[in-house]
Amino acid sequence: MLDRELTYHVPFERLVKLSRTMSRKAFGGVWWATWLLIAVFIAACFAGPFVEGQLVRTGLPDGAGVFVLIALFFAGLFAIRRWAKRQSRSRADYGAEVKFRQEAGGLRVGTNNVEYFFKWAGIAQVLIEPDGLVFSHGNLFFLVPNSAFATLGERDELAREIFANLGEDAKDRSVPHLPPAMVRAVGGA
Repeated sequence: MLDRELTYHVPFERLVKLSRTMSRKAFGGVWWATWLLIAVFIAACFAGPFVEGQLVRTGLPDGAGVFVLIALFFAGLFAIRRWAKRQSRSRADYGAEVKFRQEAGGLRVGTNNVEYFFKWAGIAQVLIEPDGLVFSHGNLFFLVPNSAFATLGERDELAREIFANLGEDAKDRSVPHLPPAMVRAVGGA
C-alpha cells in the first residue's frame, strides 16, 4: 500500500455535473425508464383524441381519457421510484449500526464500512426534528434518533454544544429549527 496524500479542489459546477453523470451511470436503468415514461406520456398526449374516442365508445364519459392518462403516468412514476429505491438500498447497508461520537474538533459518525468526521467549521446546520437531532454538511444530512439518547435533555444538550461551535452562517440557518430557549441558552442569534 502506498502512502499517498493528494491535495485538490473541485469547483461546485463540476460537482453538479458529476452528480448528474454518476446518477445516470450508477442508476442507468432508472434514468432511461424515466425518460421513456416521459416520452410515452408526451406521445400519448398527441394520441389523446383517438384514445378519448375509444374510451367514449366503451361507455366512459367525455374527458375520461385525461384522467386515465394522468393515472397511468403517476403509476409509472410510482413504479420507477420503487425500483430506484430498491437499487439504492442494494448499494449500501442502511440498517447498519451507527456509532456517533462528539470529539473536541467535531463530530464522528461511522459504521463498520464507512466513517465521517465533521469539523465544527464544516457543519452547515443543526436541527431538532420530532424523531431526533439532525446536523448537516452541505446536502448531507445525518439523523441521530431520540432513541440513541438516554433522555431528550441529553439530546438537547448535544444540540446546544453543536450550536455553540457553529460558524455564524450555520447558526443563522439553524436558529429557525431550534427551540428559542435553546438558542438563548447558548447566546446565539
